[in-house]
Amino acid sequence: MNKKVKTSLIVFASFFVLSIIFTILLLTVDVRESFHNPKLGLATLNEKVFTTIGESRFWYYFTQILGYLAILVIVCFAVIGVIQLIKNKSIKKVDKEIIGLGIVYVIIAIIYVFFEKVVVVNYRPILEDGAVAASFPSSHTLLACVVFSTALLEAKKLINIKFIKENLVFLLEFLVILMAGGRLLSGVHWFSDIVASVLYSGVIVSGYYLAMYYLDSKKEKETE
Repeated sequence: MNKKVKTSLIVFASFFVLSIIFTILLLTVDVRESFHNPKLGLATLNEKVFTTIGESRFWYYFTQILGYLAILVIVCFAVIGVIQLIKNKSIKKVDKEIIGLGIVYVIIAIIYVFFEKVVVVNYRPILEDGAVAASFPSSHTLLACVVFSTALLEAKKLINIKFIKENLVFLLEFLVILMAGGRLLSGVHWFSDIVASVLYSGVIVSGYYLAMYYLDSKKEKETE
């Protein structure tokens, strides 16, 4: 097991365990009625953060724009994948990173539908058009963290100019932080929604990197 695979495995396991622990805490600790929620976990902490930060329509609309940017990134990689498929006439010749990204995007969609339609953990602290809306986890934060973080690997491969590559990496990392912080400042999510999104994103992203590095190491062994 090479260093990259080993490190990715440790990171993946850490995020996986932390996400499970946090979810259990959210479902069992300080659970009570709060705002528009019949059962809100970590209620005291969530209420304190929300009342301290308040609401911001600026951050709400700004993070909405970042969400559209993340979707644009998905579309760009989808187009690259289709072009490679048409050009090479075989899915086996499409970059493994692109195929991996496709799987990651499907996972995001499944998580969104599951927590939005199947199991609603809690509702937003504010009403959306006079109605309650599912809040856990923050789908915008999950989307941005996963899409921008996984895009780094393929961007490094596709871009050969060092200056552009380094600045693009910085930009993508900054966008992840901006989305997580901005979504919290917007006041449309509980603090626990943001934390859960970051942890779940960590599981998906580290799992993606682990798979890619493992396939690289396997290919290297086959060529030796």
